[in-house]
Amino acid sequence: NGKPTVLVSYPTAKKDTVYYMPDTVVDSYELSMSRPYNLDEVVLSDNFIITEITTTNGHGNWANNLSSMLYVYNAITKVTCKDTNDNYVTINGQVYSKDRKILYFAPMYTENEEDTLYLADGVEEIFDGAIGFYSNIKNNANDYNTFDEDNFLYRYTNLVIPSSVVVIGPKTISNINAQTWNITIEEGNISYIVNASGKIEQFIAE
Repeated sequence: NGKPTVLVSYPTAKKDTVYYMPDTVVDSYELSMSRPYNLDEVVLSDNFIITEITTTNGHGNWANNLSSMLYVYNAITKVTCKDTNDNYVTINGQVYSKDRKILYFAPMYTENEEDTLYLADGVEEIFDGAIGFYSNIKNNANDYNTFDEDNFLYRYTNLVIPSSVVVIGPKTISNINAQTWNITIEEGNISYIVNASGKIEQFIAE
């Protein structure tokens, strides 16, 4: 009907720092927002539906349709949901279900060195592909694919899993364990532990 429904590609050279996705958009292509060097924030369409795993980049990393849209060389530090969005809500730049129990997306880059990625208190599920589908570090100004000093960002180096989390998508566990993060699981979590190698594994009572 002449209305945009799937985001295919966002121009990398646009100077905008915020992208307002049209509310007719319901889905996106992998890498459709790769390398928009000036973009900091995406305001999600009210009708965008976050779906199951869509892709792998060949390095053991997986993504849902939102995280695969944004991975690889971008300066995006937050995805914002409008108050009119019936399905999702934004907390600290992360995307959650409206009841705040499911995490669907967490940006992997920060303006602060040695920073910690905290998830919202009370979250119970980390959806597959919500964390970790970022294959490159954007801090080498000599690489034409990366950012200059004005766009310099850091990878998070620490991750804190709240005690309330009872389900982590298996592909997301793989994503997290492939990183070099220092992982902390808050006291009282009955579903997961950090093993001797510093990786997440499911807790099995003896």
